[in-house]
Amino acid sequence: MRYTLLEFINRKTENKFSFLKLKEVVYNKNSKKCVIFLLYPQTKDISDAEKDLITKYGNDYLELECKTEVWINKSYLDVDLLERFIKKYFELSHKSIAENIKNATFEIVINGEEVEIKISTDEDAISYIDKAEIHKLLLDELNENFCGYFKITFDKKENEEVSDDEAFLNERLAKLQRESELNSLLQPSRTRYPVTDRKVLIGKEINVNPQQIKDVKRAGTGVILAGAIKFINEKSYKSKRTKKNEEGEEVPIEKPFFKFVLQDKSGQISAVFFPTKEKYHKFTLLNEGDTILVKGDITEFNGKLDLSVNDISLCQIQTVEETMVENNISIEDRPYKCTKPVPFTALKQTNMFDVKAEIPKMFMGRTFVIYDLETTGLDPLTSEIIEIGALKLVDGETTEAFTCLVKPKNAIPDVITKITNITNDMVAHAYPIESVILDFYKFTQGATLAGYNNIDFDSKFIAQAAKKVGISFNNDEKDVFIVAKQKLLGLKSYKLGKVAEFLGVELANAHRALNDVIATTEVFIKLYQNNT
Repeated sequence: MRYTLLEFINRKTENKFSFLKLKEVVYNKNSKKCVIFLLYPQTKDISDAEKDLITKYGNDYLELECKTEVWINKSYLDVDLLERFIKKYFELSHKSIAENIKNATFEIVINGEEVEIKISTDEDAISYIDKAEIHKLLLDELNENFCGYFKITFDKKENEEVSDDEAFLNERLAKLQRESELNSLLQPSRTRYPVTDRKVLIGKEINVNPQQIKDVKRAGTGVILAGAIKFINEKSYKSKRTKKNEEGEEVPIEKPFFKFVLQDKSGQISAVFFPTKEKYHKFTLLNEGDTILVKGDITEFNGKLDLSVNDISLCQIQTVEETMVENNISIEDRPYKCTKPVPFTALKQTNMFDVKAEIPKMFMGRTFVIYDLETTGLDPLTSEIIEIGALKLVDGETTEAFTCLVKPKNAIPDVITKITNITNDMVAHAYPIESVILDFYKFTQGATLAGYNNIDFDSKFIAQAAKKVGISFNNDEKDVFIVAKQKLLGLKSYKLGKVAEFLGVELANAHRALNDVIATTEVFIKLYQNNT
């Protein structure tokens, strides 16, 4: 009898991992690597030893002559995440009723691993769902992508009208709260910094330190920021309440609000404050340039983020001009923020260089940074960097490694994941290229940049990323691909794998940045070492 993978693992472990769910198995024939993707519920935990055990039995089951890796991800059951997933499912698979589901009312109750989902929509959409048996298809999708026990019902939506301002605001705040809780799960912790001399002006006391404005990426509640006030502007809006004018006509009551910009050392954000009569007077005490600590909600509209302020305290922070680190301090002196280089010694370096005379003269007295990128495509204007790997070569010896994943703005295409084994989950908590490129710039100072076909490919992506943050890589460049064509005449192919094979260099796990860099570095040295 042939068992499934999970049945095999559980038979070997006496059903220790019965809660696991198999999402995908990907085999890369070129790199001779197999990756097993598993999910486990948020109510469970898996130790490193248990992960090693799963990997062992997974490898035994597959019986492949390749390296097997197991990636185990926790399946979060979140109200807002599930609602977005369902809406996206209909958008992709059932476009004719996608708009109906988009405007449907969702009631999702999560109790441990049990999830009850009630979707209220119009009668026509429910009729279509019943005829096409979409209920079963949706259930399959949820079971494939989440760890839980799902119950789904579709009900006819009753006509509802929002007639009360407070009810509308409460619903909006509840949605923001769900988004904020989800963001706290999915986003890494943000940098906070101290402020002094806090004095409550409006609302409640704010005891938590502010985060940097640049770290505000999406909607959320209870966000705390600080900075200088810029461009205060008083405006008014027409409320739903009315009053009689001199002619006895019912007209909307106009209420004041304030718009301003809050600016700290990292950036700025548009802010709005809706005051009561008492709070109106207090807000007018603020002047342009005053530094304040605020707590409020971040809203998003048409891709633009705004801050709706609730509480305000006066405070003391360094002036924006004094702390504009990115503009006033050279990047060379700026500390690493996303990726710090680590000491690195190649495994074969001792054998290669145990006799000092064997180091090619071309490398003596020089520093090279050999680098490689993984990207979402071939066009630097439309594709994005998802990984940077680099080695620093000083006097012919590797001294440091720089390696990190990069979070793209768009999803990684499936074909790229199959080539690189880099998934969207892997980059979900990574830093964006605008932050990473500054660290890479610092790492490359004083070095000649080298890579394999870097002049025609990698350097164009680097230049485009640098342009976004207003810097330029002016390093000398060396292309190992060109050196190979000059020194190894007559090869049928000059791809890195073929050149590495010809020179006896091992290329393990191709199409991952640092692995390609290690091979490129050894090829680079051997091309001059052999003086071919």
